[in-house]
Amino acid sequence: MTNVHKPHNDAVELALKHLPGAINSDSVFGYRKPYDIRWSGFNLRVKIARPSKKVSQNKKRYYYTLDESKRKLIDFYILFALNKSKIEGLFVLPKVLAPRRYITITRANNVLRYEGFRTDLIDLASKIYSVEQQLPKLVKMKRQHGK
Repeated sequence: MTNVHKPHNDAVELALKHLPGAINSDSVFGYRKPYDIRWSGFNLRVKIARPSKKVSQNKKRYYYTLDESKRKLIDFYILFALNKSKIEGLFVLPKVLAPRRYITITRANNVLRYEGFRTDLIDLASKIYSVEQQLPKLVKMKRQHGK
């Protein structure tokens, strides 16, 4: 029997290794916890997705379902875009800019959605800090565009 949670657990472990001093919330709350990692005052929720294709279009998209009941306790989503066992993309998306129920990452007109939040494991910690510092400006941009 395969463990369906293994890819998620592996992604959490990878993130923990690249966030010095991070705490795996499994060790504190157990399985049904509101977030996966507590690091530097931030609550981080790790999500994984594999590519899927729309029937009407010939392009990959990564689709993440969010749990609204846990949303209020989360500061950032760490989004792993996987293709088989390879990481194709890693994104740090602040909760205040994330849609309420679903996040979709896809490429349209040669522009990757959420490209500005893309990072790699080595720069994960610095990307979280960078996005946090830019947050007031990013929230203002979001309000101006009405999304």
